[in-house]
Amino acid sequence: MKTRELVSNVGVKLPQDLVQCWEKMILTFARLEPEEKGSRISRAHVLFRVLEREADYVKGLWESFTQERGKLTKNLLTAKREAVAYTLGFHLANAARFQMVLNRVGAANLESLCQNDEKNSSFELYDVGAGSGAMAQTFLSFIRNHRISTLRSGRIFLLDISAPLLDMAAFGVEYLGGRHEIVKKKGRIEEISLRIEESSTTKIFLLGYIWNEMSKNKAARSLLLDCLKRLAETHQDVLLVVAEPALQDLSRQTMEFRDVICHLGFQPIYPCPAGADCPMLDRTRDWCYGEFAWDRPVIQQKIDRVLGINRFTVGSSAFMFATPHMVQRISNKGQKSTSQQKEIGVVVGKPLRKTRRDGAFDYLVCTESGLIKEAPKKGAVVRLRGEKI
Repeated sequence: MKTRELVSNVGVKLPQDLVQCWEKMILTFARLEPEEKGSRISRAHVLFRVLEREADYVKGLWESFTQERGKLTKNLLTAKREAVAYTLGFHLANAARFQMVLNRVGAANLESLCQNDEKNSSFELYDVGAGSGAMAQTFLSFIRNHRISTLRSGRIFLLDISAPLLDMAAFGVEYLGGRHEIVKKKGRIEEISLRIEESSTTKIFLLGYIWNEMSKNKAARSLLLDCLKRLAETHQDVLLVVAEPALQDLSRQTMEFRDVICHLGFQPIYPCPAGADCPMLDRTRDWCYGEFAWDRPVIQQKIDRVLGINRFTVGSSAFMFATPHMVQRISNKGQKSTSQQKEIGVVVGKPLRKTRRDGAFDYLVCTESGLIKEAPKKGAVVRLRGEKI
C-alpha cells in the first residue's frame, strides 16, 4: 500500500500546554528552597534557579547519553534527583522530536488511520521505557489540540524501571487532562506482561530510545517482537512509533529494526515512501534520520547553553508504522488515482558534488522506486532530512 501524501514539511513549536506540563513536573518534583515555594517568585525564575542547581547533574547525564552510551547502567535514573535532572535536560527535546513525526504525518491522516469500522474511539497507549513520559504526553497533547475524534479516551500504560520517572510521567499525563486511565508498570521489559487482548480498540506503541538499550537483552527483544507479531497476525489496529538517537551506529540498528517490523506485517508511515527493505542500509557509511528546525522555549535555550550545545536544529532516527488495513483507510479518503500522483520522495541525505565549487550538493531522495539524486532548485528553501521533496 502506498503512503504518498503522508509526509508534510512542518517545523516544530511545542504547544503551550506541553511546555506548561513540563514546567509543572519540574516544580512539583524538584527540590525547592522555602522561598521558591510561594507565589512571590515567578515560575520562570524558579525554573532558572533549579537549572542552576542541577546543571552539573544535567551535564553529567548528557555526557552519559552521548559519549558513554555503551556504559549506561540499568539503575542510572532510579534516584529522584537524577530523574528530575533528566526531565530538566532531555524532556522537551524528546517531546519536540516526536512532535516532528506527528506534524509530518498530519492530524487528518492520524484521524483517518484510526477510523475503525466499529466507530470505536477508545485506545490503549503503551509507552515502553516511558522515562519522563515525553512521548506519551506529546501524543495526548496532539490529539487533544487537533481534536482527533477517532482517539477520545484511552488507557495509558507507562512502563519503566525507574519509579521516580514513572511518577513524573504519570503526573504529566494527568496534568494534560482527558478521559484517560493511567496504569504504571515498574520493572524490566521481560518482567512485564505484554499479552494484549484482541479487540477493536486502537493500540499505540511508543518505543522511545529503548530498542538500542535492549541490544544485549535477547529476552526483552523476543518478548516485544512476539507481541507485535501477534498483533499484526490478528489484524488489529496498531500504530507503532520507534525513536532513537540520530547517531550512525544507533540509527543503523533502528533501520534494521524497521525492516524486521515491515516483515512482521506492518507498513511504514513515516518517513518511508514504501514498505520495501530500507535501501539506505546498502550505503555502509550513511544512515537515515529526520531533522527539523525547533522554535525553542526560552528555558530550553538556557538549558542548551548549560550543555554547551545549540538545538536549533534537532535530529532523530524516528519511524512510524501501522497495520496495512489502517493505511488503506487513507487511500480510501478520495485520493487521486496512482496514475495522477507524482511519486513522492523524502530527503535522506545531501551528498556533496564532486566539483570545485564549495558546498554544492544534491539531495539523496528515498522514493518508492529506490534512492535517487535530485539537484536543488535554484532559490528554493533547503530541505532537511526527513522532509518531503
